[in-house]
Amino acid sequence: MTFMRRCNPCNVIGLLLLAVSTTAAGGELDHDAVDLQCARVAQAAPPPGDLPTPAQHRALKGCDAEALYYGIGRPVDPVQARLCAFVQQAGEGSSQPYGFSGSHILMVIYANGLGAARNDAYAIHLACISSWAEAERDSRVAHLLGHRESWYTNRFDFCDDATSGLTGGYCAAHDRRSRQQAQAAAIAAYAASLSVRARPAFAALSRAQAAWGEARSRDEVDLSGTSRAAFEIDEEDLQERDFVAMLHRLQGGNPPRLGPADLAAASARMRSALDRIAGEPGYLQFGTVTRDGVARAQDAWKRYRDAWGAFADQAYPAWGATGAEAWLTMKRADMLAHLHGQ
Repeated sequence: MTFMRRCNPCNVIGLLLLAVSTTAAGGELDHDAVDLQCARVAQAAPPPGDLPTPAQHRALKGCDAEALYYGIGRPVDPVQARLCAFVQQAGEGSSQPYGFSGSHILMVIYANGLGAARNDAYAIHLACISSWAEAERDSRVAHLLGHRESWYTNRFDFCDDATSGLTGGYCAAHDRRSRQQAQAAAIAAYAASLSVRARPAFAALSRAQAAWGEARSRDEVDLSGTSRAAFEIDEEDLQERDFVAMLHRLQGGNPPRLGPADLAAASARMRSALDRIAGEPGYLQFGTVTRDGVARAQDAWKRYRDAWGAFADQAYPAWGATGAEAWLTMKRADMLAHLHGQ
C-alpha cells in the first residue's frame, strides 16, 4: 500500500485504520470518506517539543515562514520556518487563514518531514481545517494519504491541489515572489555593468517598466473570473520577465537590427489596432477589458517606450532610440492585435 510509506511511526496505527476504511472499495476518496478522515484526525497535534519557546515566540514576531521555508530573499531554513509558522498560526486564532499562512506552511513541513519529523495525521488535520474549497480539501487529503501519489512529485506542496480561484491567486503570488528574487538579481547585475552615465536613464527605465507592467495587468487582462488575481499577477510577471530577457539580449551584444523603416511599419500596425479598438462599443472580447482601459495602458506603454529610447541613446548610441522604440512598438502592435482578436 503506497499510503504506508508516508507514515510517521507515531501515526501508523491510526492512519492505517483510516487507509483501510477508505480504500476497501478501491479508487479515489469521495467527499464523505474525506469527512471521515478529517473527523478522525480532528485532535491531531504536533509534538510539544516542536513548538517555539516563549522567548522564540517573542523573537519571531512578524517573521515570514513562507520566505524561510522556500528561501525567498534568504537561505532556506526549515527549522526556523517551523517555529515561525507556529507563531503565525497562533495569530490566526479561529479565523480562516489566507495566503501562505502558518497553518499552510506547517502542513507542508509535516507532510514532507522537512524541518520536523513527518507527522501525517497533523498534516491531514491542517489540510482539513485550512483548505478554502471542498474540492480542494478532498484532493489535498487524498494526496496526503497517497491515493493520488503518482500524480505528483514526491514532495508535497500546498499549491499541488489548488482548485479555487482564491488559492490560484495566492499560488501565483507565491510563484512570482520566488521568481522576483532571480529577476531582481539579474536587473541589479545588469545595472552594475552599465557606465555611470547610463545608470540614471536605466533607473528611469526600470520605474517605467514597473508602471507599465502594473497597467497592462490591470487594464488589459480579463479580471472577470475567480482566477482574476492569478491572471493579473501572471501578466505582471510576464512583462518583467520580458524586460529581463531584453536586457539579457543587449548584454550579449545582440540587439535586434531595427531602423526607421521598422519603427514606421510597427507604428502603423499599432495605430491601426488602436483605431479598431477605439471603435469597439463597451467591453472587448476579453471580458473586463475596455477601450478606456486600453487607452490607460497605452499611456503607460508610451512612457515605457520613451524611457527605452532615452536609455538606448545613453547606453547603446550605435543602436539608439530608433532601434529600441522599434523593438518595443513591434511587441505592442502584436499585443493590441491579439486584444482585438486579429
